[in-house]
Amino acid sequence: MSSFLCTSFFSHVFLGWSTQLAISVFLNWESKQEKESLPFLGAEQSNNEPKQMIRTRTLISSFLLILFYCIYIESIKFIFHIIGLVPFDFLVATMGSAPLDFEWTCHFDDGAEGLPILESESSSASLSTYRQVIAAESEHNIYARIRNMENQHYYNLPPQNNVGDYETLVRQHFDRALNVEHYLEIWNKEFQELNFLETQALLQDKLHELLLKERKIENIISLSPYDNIRKEAYFFIKQKVEPLQSLEFPFQRNLMDGCLNSFKEDLNANGRESGFYREFYRHFTDEEFRRSVGLPLP
Repeated sequence: MSSFLCTSFFSHVFLGWSTQLAISVFLNWESKQEKESLPFLGAEQSNNEPKQMIRTRTLISSFLLILFYCIYIESIKFIFHIIGLVPFDFLVATMGSAPLDFEWTCHFDDGAEGLPILESESSSASLSTYRQVIAAESEHNIYARIRNMENQHYYNLPPQNNVGDYETLVRQHFDRALNVEHYLEIWNKEFQELNFLETQALLQDKLHELLLKERKIENIISLSPYDNIRKEAYFFIKQKVEPLQSLEFPFQRNLMDGCLNSFKEDLNANGRESGFYREFYRHFTDEEFRRSVGLPLP
């Protein structure tokens, strides 16, 4: 909205000035053409020029001026739309997007589904009332998803030293909220962080499953320098997304989400022939090192 207002203001100012200039230039040109034609027509013929011809010239000149004006306005509006909309939208999108909590290590997304709906009457409600009445179910759902992840066999997902540590950390983040608006920002961050962790868990599961289905799995395990498939899958995925860990701006968060989803789609569509799995296979079997020293491959 702000970009539209700014663009409209500057475009109208420019159009007002440029239109006056264009009209002035056109009229000066027409006057010059008339004066230059007088020596050839003769003063007497000019004075006796039929009124019908004068009216016709005036009508044609007016029509051309209106046509020129319309084309000129549409061209300028199009140019302002192209060069004016993008920079302002970029500024609006990036201003104020830095996390409020600088100790935060979570990813976040401002457009998360399942966000607690902020009713118009709840804007004046206290934070405690909002959490207890409106957001209680959504907050409970986050805790339930964390516990479900803990009960699986994922390696270090969610990241914690002891069972319940991650849930406690999330509760502490919610308790730091200063007001309803701040609470919603925290909720969005936790929601997207959980989405990222769940996608990484699915990738870890898929890599573990595909490797176990290898025909020479026993030989692979005996030759591999690693003894824990899930652990290596966890660090392999973490290394793949390491360049995207800085998620200060929306486009960086979108890149992280797109990157994880592309890995998931590749595995689901191509299985052991996927580029993501083949790279993990080479990592787990230490293929590059074994080739460099002439050791046999699995």
